[in-house]
Amino acid sequence: ITNDDSITISINDVSVVDLQTATITATWATRSSPRAIAIAPNDLALFVATRNRVTALDVLRPARLVELDLQNTLIDATGVAVSRDGTKLFITHRTNVTGNLATFVTMINLSDATVAACLRNRTDPCNPGPGEILLSVPFTGLEHVAVSPWDGSIWVVSSQGRIARAATPGAAFVEVPTAVNQRPPNPGGM
Repeated sequence: ITNDDSITISINDVSVVDLQTATITATWATRSSPRAIAIAPNDLALFVATRNRVTALDVLRPARLVELDLQNTLIDATGVAVSRDGTKLFITHRTNVTGNLATFVTMINLSDATVAACLRNRTDPCNPGPGEILLSVPFTGLEHVAVSPWDGSIWVVSSQGRIARAATPGAAFVEVPTAVNQRPPNPGGM
């Protein structure tokens, strides 16, 4: 993947499009509809959030992929982001199980021994186990997650435009107050 490429998401796959020639250069199938993508800081891995899993794709060897199964199979992943050092993966969720909306972000420690072995050996599917931690957020309806390129803080936004921030991976999320006259962010356009 280069600066001249674009990544597109369709119903059950992810494709790399060469923007100079408008041709597809690679396509990966996913088990369910892709929701969001994130590229590792070293540009060697592509993470695709689908329904209740994240697909980890090896950019240099496109045929190699690993499905990271999330603990809660009733979760609908909506966003994915990678920490600046490439060791943590963050996934936001939208679900409604018996009236309870998700109020957490899943953090997967990619350097955890179990997860690292799964990724290295291409064990598919991979069950992160102790390398998977749920981080509480003070509101529901999570849509997106992002990692600040400046300080590495983790940001989430809800479908209502509420924002929360965790100063470091694993830290508590704190809602960020917005001014009364501030236009709410458009989560669908992020």
